[in-house]
Amino acid sequence: MAERFLPVDPISRIYETTEKEERKLADAFVSKHFNETVQSHNDGYYAQYAMKPVAQDELPDNYNLAVSRLASTRRSLSTDRNLLSFYDSIIQDQLSLGQIELVDPSDNSGIIHYLAHQPVLRPDRLRPYLIVADVEKAFLQVKLCPSQRNMLRFLWLKDIDKPATPQNILTLRFCVTPFGVDQSPCLLNKIINHHSMAINLRDYSSNSPSFMEAVSESDRSKDTYQKLLGLTWNTETDTLSIKIPISAKRETESKRTMLSTVSSSYDPLGFLNPLLLPPRLSVQSLWNNPLKWDEAVDDHINRYSHISVAQDIILIAFSDASKQAMAASIYSYVPGDSPVLLIAKTRLAPIQSNSTIPKM
Repeated sequence: MAERFLPVDPISRIYETTEKEERKLADAFVSKHFNETVQSHNDGYYAQYAMKPVAQDELPDNYNLAVSRLASTRRSLSTDRNLLSFYDSIIQDQLSLGQIELVDPSDNSGIIHYLAHQPVLRPDRLRPYLIVADVEKAFLQVKLCPSQRNMLRFLWLKDIDKPATPQNILTLRFCVTPFGVDQSPCLLNKIINHHSMAINLRDYSSNSPSFMEAVSESDRSKDTYQKLLGLTWNTETDTLSIKIPISAKRETESKRTMLSTVSSSYDPLGFLNPLLLPPRLSVQSLWNNPLKWDEAVDDHINRYSHISVAQDIILIAFSDASKQAMAASIYSYVPGDSPVLLIAKTRLAPIQSNSTIPKM
């Protein structure tokens, strides 16, 4: 993970011609398979996953692994009876709605595969107004052809108060395309584009007051703050913000804790890149030191772990250039204290360059 996190990505990636062709062939294969297999019925659209023969042969049954995962899931959920009951109620609700169905374990038709499951606890826009809404159970509205349903089997308990023994195991399978399967978003998008899909939108939210007034109150979102591309969107002020997780104060820092802290912020748009660059460089420098994962780092790095009082810090940046070189420096300033130089960088002008001073 550290090797993937620390290196700087290339400015651009140039794909080989063969890879481009492979992508085109894969897209053509998926589109052709979809057009040939999609079916419209009174209760919705039926679709199939596009699978090459070699992938079908390599898909394992993994029943024993699913039983082991079920036992582990039940043990972890048993620590919270309310969560276990809620998890069971979701499965029972999906069963009553026909989104999943009971399976005879002796049925060996088609490709058989068991899914592991567990609870999950929990280009934007160029125009001035944005509207977001929740598609009610989007993936569960795309029906899966019966011939492929055995690939989406999973196990649950007849009695949630008893362990996962053979006598207490239910074998179920999805009748719809579940969230979490790689091809499910592709099928959903293709069906939406293929034909108008009967889907229910709810929890509308927008930074346009006139639009929100036109939406019935029952369909409006009650929250001012909305999740948007991993960020928090305030619909009243029309601003995006990032919630940075604050870890508990530690006396010392190690490779493990520093890497965990630096990589804990989800920032898909790169808003935090200027803030995260110095700590990422600090983490990278640790790999030149033969420290163990949980061994305390040097004092010059560990001093930051003792900052406990929140302060408003002003950053002041200066930059200049000449025909010979360019330079930049950044100072931190706390009102009532003296400015402190944080970092300074210089770079010589390239020997063979026609760059003007403003460009440098």
